[in-house]
This record gives sequence, C-alpha cells and structure tokens, in this order.
Amino acid sequence: MSAILKDGLAAAGLGTKALPRRKGSAPQKLALAELLWKRMTVSQEWIAEKLAMRSALNVSQQLRQFDRAKANIKFSPERLGFLKVAWEPEGCRVILSGFAH
Repeated sequence: MSAILKDGLAAAGLGTKALPRRKGSAPQKLALAELLWKRMTVSQEWIAEKLAMRSALNVSQQLRQFDRAKANIKFSPERLGFLKVAWEPEGCRVILSGFAH
C-alpha cells in the first residue's frame, strides 16, 4: 500500500475493512480519491479498487461532482489538516519528499 494511500485512509478515518461498507460517494472517500488522482500516477480503476468505489467510471463521475469546499465540513480538524496540506501544491512536495530516496 502506498504511503499516501495509507496516510490518507488514516486521515479520513477509513479502515480498509470498512471501505466496502461505505458508499462510493462518501465525502472521505471522494477527498482521498481526488488526492490520489491529482497527486499520484494511478488509474481511476486503481482508485476504484483501493477505495472500494465499484468502477473507474464511478470514480470519474463522483470526482466530477465532488465539491471539496462542501465536504470540508464533514472532516474533523485533525483529519482535515492532512488533507489541506496534501491539496496544497507545497504540501504535495512535503508528502512526496518521503519517496525521494
């Protein structure tokens, strides 16, 4: 499992066992899916598999409709901190710096 996926699941309060029980449209899943899509070189099929979001088509549709600003309300402050850092361009460098070795 990639470090970004692992950290993102923890920040979103999602466990790998609980993922299949959550809707594909859950804000936590969508925030993490957006992060993975924008910050990693992965396919939407990979995201669908890792986040239990049915299919690549579903990921694509959900990401198009996702409004991050509205979703922020549903995250606790400590969890939101990771995602805010990750969404910022400077934050991307911080997160990815662990992979520079």
